[in-house]
Amino acid sequence: MAMTASRTAAVLFVGHGTRFPKGRRAFLKTVADAATRLGIRHFEAAFLEFCPPTVADALQKLYRSGVREVLIAPLLLFAAGHVKQDLPSEVGRAREACPGLRVRFAPVFGEDPRLVALAAERALKAAGRFEAGDALLVVGRGSQDMEAFAAFRRVAEAIRRTLGVERWGFGMLTGIGPGLEEAAARLWAQSPRRTVVLPYLLFEGYLMRKLPERLNQALSADWASVAIARPLGPHPLLASVLADRVRESMDECTGRRKGRAMPGLPGVHGPWPDP
Repeated sequence: MAMTASRTAAVLFVGHGTRFPKGRRAFLKTVADAATRLGIRHFEAAFLEFCPPTVADALQKLYRSGVREVLIAPLLLFAAGHVKQDLPSEVGRAREACPGLRVRFAPVFGEDPRLVALAAERALKAAGRFEAGDALLVVGRGSQDMEAFAAFRRVAEAIRRTLGVERWGFGMLTGIGPGLEEAAARLWAQSPRRTVVLPYLLFEGYLMRKLPERLNQALSADWASVAIARPLGPHPLLASVLADRVRESMDECTGRRKGRAMPGLPGVHGPWPDP
């Protein structure tokens, strides 16, 4: 995404990264939609793993173009290792080569009720409608972070309440908590009429592609009675939530003070505070 050398502030959107082109396209579409909603043209995109550019490389590219102030907007559901370790490490690596670079972080999506509603919509689209005897299995990406796991559990419960489903469970693709296979087997033991598997993931990638295979290996399921929903993105609501996260972070940085507009960030006034 092209930059303008005369500008000194920019937004860097950061995704997890995937080897699958469809997942990368979905990420970039969401970024472009959010940037359009924000009315900004001065932004870049980077990935934490699996595909270039890295966060450090993108920051250095922005710095070489004249940017000195960057708001990093992570497209991540929960604040786990990528947010607590990997992102700060990448920023530190970039700062070694970019004296005077100032970086702020927008929050992750977290427990946003709009994404709970979007997930419920995805489940309903896969199910048609939930009837008596139907079951819901909410699948999380997973990590080793207890706080992120607890947040996912609350989101999964909120999705269940939104759908009004009594027979349900949740499982993790990696990390702590009940694994996908364990959760699926426990749910199938209840002999549901039909099961909707809801991947609470942002975009399609390796884990999403492996989901049917892992379910198949875990149990002898009648696939006529199993429906796998789509991930959250791309979707206009996801882009809207991302744009709101960026806008709110801009307002926090500037205190909504009146004055000179920040170059490259229309509607944002005054200098960003020092770190």
